[in-house]
Amino acid sequence: MEIELAVLGILATVMICEAVAELVSFFVVKMKNRMKYPLADFEPIGSDQAMIDQLADSINGHLGANAGAKLMEMDLESRKEALSWLAQENARIMGIADMPEIEFLESGELGENGARTQGRFVFAVNKLQINLDYLKIQNEKVLLDALDTVVHEMCHAYQYMKMEEMLERLEEVQAEEEREAMASDPEDMRTIFWLKNEMPGNYILFHVDPEGYRRQPVESYAFGMANAVMRKLWEGTDE
Repeated sequence: MEIELAVLGILATVMICEAVAELVSFFVVKMKNRMKYPLADFEPIGSDQAMIDQLADSINGHLGANAGAKLMEMDLESRKEALSWLAQENARIMGIADMPEIEFLESGELGENGARTQGRFVFAVNKLQINLDYLKIQNEKVLLDALDTVVHEMCHAYQYMKMEEMLERLEEVQAEEEREAMASDPEDMRTIFWLKNEMPGNYILFHVDPEGYRRQPVESYAFGMANAVMRKLWEGTDE
């Protein structure tokens, strides 16, 4: 009851009325196809820009100024090692303590739409799954997109960590002023919207509405962050 009242108090502040009890228990595995998200539609807040800068600088330091060309020179095992390193670096920079297990799977092992799935974060088992078939393609743009994929999916790992933290905080929130403080904090409110996005019937599937899929709160953050990191790599600037 206390957690429901806390969530209601915060959502009411921004005029969101939902059955908030479902927030606590509803976390399911999402199967999705990747799609570039325009940077113009994403506004970094709070610690976002620092994480973008650190990730881009770290990739540049590890793979060099031309990461795509560096990946092209590698064999398959070296490419797997590079993506595993990036996932671990993502976790370090974003403060993800529970590092997801990394799996490299062929398209057929990723399910019905596996051939169109470059990677996914599976929350239920805390795994980052990467399509091995894409890493076999000798194409610089495809290999650069593999880097984008890892950043995107690790952003989902970060989101779920933040949502779990928020649920723990909400269990302790009782005073009206505490709810108002959370409602006035942009990062807290973004996490609340992520939670709302995960409620039954709210998550938009790609095949239902591709544009709605990429613009919903959970996906817009992951697309935006990955796009910003890659853009900084490509252009050498965050402008």
